[in-house]
Amino acid sequence: MPVKVSRRLVELLKRMRVTYASLDDSTATVHLEYVPLPKSRVKIVEHEPEVGSWFKEADKNIIRIDNDIKRKNWLLSLAVHEAVEKWIKNTFFPAVSVEDVYPYPIHTIAEEIERKWHCSRFGVKSWKEYSKRVEDVWEKENKKVKVL
Repeated sequence: MPVKVSRRLVELLKRMRVTYASLDDSTATVHLEYVPLPKSRVKIVEHEPEVGSWFKEADKNIIRIDNDIKRKNWLLSLAVHEAVEKWIKNTFFPAVSVEDVYPYPIHTIAEEIERKWHCSRFGVKSWKEYSKRVEDVWEKENKKVKVL
């Protein structure tokens, strides 16, 4: 059963900002409002239906990103998104199943934080290109899943 989440909590979390992010040697480091989130090992995989995910291995610090997201800054933005989602789930909803808090509000909050960070770092034009690429990869991967 989906969890009812306070609108106030969602709005407060959406206002948070990434103050540091890096992707080195397949390790994502993200700081949210100067607080370091747990580091995540990033696995670039083929055929990731969600483009980026963490919930398949929710108990480990692993993020999976589809190999069709090729640009390093796009990989980093997706890693930011996934690290924020995972942190929100583990911090605010540790006893709740992923299905009961995903996609809303976790995805919505992470996307807003990711968008603000990406735009401030790489520009609005880059965000539009990146968003389109993520959408294209998601559609491509989900067509494969339906065929299987």
